[in-house]
Amino acid sequence: MTYHADVEFLELCNPALIERNAQEYRRLHRLLESSDTAFLKAIRTQWVSEANDLYEKRLREAESLATHLSSAFRTTWKSLVDYADAVERAKSRFEDGRSSEAALSEVMSRVAEPVTETAQRRGTDAPVGGPAQADRRTRLVRRNHRGRRRDPGRG
Repeated sequence: MTYHADVEFLELCNPALIERNAQEYRRLHRLLESSDTAFLKAIRTQWVSEANDLYEKRLREAESLATHLSSAFRTTWKSLVDYADAVERAKSRFEDGRSSEAALSEVMSRVAEPVTETAQRRGTDAPVGGPAQADRRTRLVRRNHRGRRRDPGRG
């Protein structure tokens, strides 16, 4: 069971924006991946200098850094695409749950009376999402066939 407070962040999530960020990481991955030919050309360059060893060392470091960044951006891109899909599914299920909750609340309001003050204050002016957002300890009392109150927790 999930409570509204646990998933309320979903209302602020925008799968399209998450997807846009994913595409930016994809662009960066492709940019770094395209630098492979530039590194090959730089490695093939032959020249003589005191700094030749330092140049080759720095070139290897730069190539390694570009390779690892490219890999990280690819992983981030794929993860964000998956996350955008998951947020979209979660938002859909959340909305389905809210409509089911509202329907259940309507049915329950016909056969039960609120007992706690919190539930009584909610009455019919409960916000969209129904009375489940109220105090979780709220109990509803049913009326039996003779019109007497019967606490469902006591059998």
